[in-house]
Amino acid sequence: MKPNCKRLLSFALCLVMLVGLFPADALAESAPAQEPELRGMTDYAVTADGTLGQVFANSLNASDGADGDVSPNHVSTVDVENDTVTVGYSAAEAAELVLAFYADPGEEEDPVLQLLSTAVEEVDPEQTKLSLALPEGLPEYYLIGAYLLRSGSHEPLC
Repeated sequence: MKPNCKRLLSFALCLVMLVGLFPADALAESAPAQEPELRGMTDYAVTADGTLGQVFANSLNASDGADGDVSPNHVSTVDVENDTVTVGYSAAEAAELVLAFYADPGEEEDPVLQLLSTAVEEVDPEQTKLSLALPEGLPEYYLIGAYLLRSGSHEPLC
């Protein structure tokens, strides 16, 4: 009986080792793919410090968007290539596009954004792109903020 017990044990170990070679997910039943949850345009709250930051934050938080309307005014892209910055935008009215160039705070514990330079251009609502030369003297790493403001009153449009 001892040889039969050893034979049965070695067969069981061989079977366990063979099953262990299969990938774990090959034996698992696949779950149905779930659609990612998409958040609406109103799932945000903006906080900011400073006077200008408060103006932008209050403007963004005040637009409730409950009726599902999406603002026709927005900045869609900011691309930097060589010495040119190209901004893609949409404006429902004549507006000013403000580009703000900030020093990159890096990985500081309490980062403070230092404004290095600005560029302001009137934009035509019938156009969708604007190209500008980068200001001189920018460091290797910097941040760009792009804002659309109503001409005259400088009320934030986006």
